Formats: sequence, C-alpha cells, structure tokens
Amino acid sequence: MKITFKLLTVLALVVVMASCNDRAAEKRIAELESRLAQIEGNKGATPTATPDAAAPVAEVKPEGPLPVAQFERVEHDFGTITEGKKLRIPIS
Repeated sequence: MKITFKLLTVLALVVVMASCNDRAAEKRIAELESRLAQIEGNKGATPTATPDAAAPVAEVKPEGPLPVAQFERVEHDFGTITEGKKLRIPIS
C-alpha cells in the first residue's frame, strides 16, 4: 500500500514538473484564455497580443423568415420490438 502511494506520488510530481516546464503550452493556454475572454465579452481580462490570433468575427444573422420544419406525423408506433432483431422501417 505504501509503495503504491509513493509510486503514484512520484509519478504525479513528474507529470506536474514536466507540464510546468513547457513554456510553449503555457503561452498557448494564455492565448486561448485571452480569446475566450474576448468572445465572452469580459472587459476585466487583459488580452494578450498575438500576431497569429484571428480577430473575432461578428455573427451574421440571416434576413427574413427562418426555415421551419413541419411533419405530417410526430409520433409513430413501432409495435413490439425484440432486442437484437434488425428492422426495416418504411419511410412514407
């Protein structure tokens, strides 16, 4: 039990130390957090200037009425279905 706990503790420390040394990953996380703050409209966050980051694009809403799906029937009784049996369902 003690050996397993020690092994898991050492493994966790190795993973944490390896992840802390990755500056590129930290920079990428900071960029993503900045972009997320911009998307959410969070004014308190300080955005990180990155040359390769795309500017947020405004959502374009279509003009006029939106399409509507209508069905003749919204419910169908398939009867009793045996588990594992393959069925063919006619589409009318």
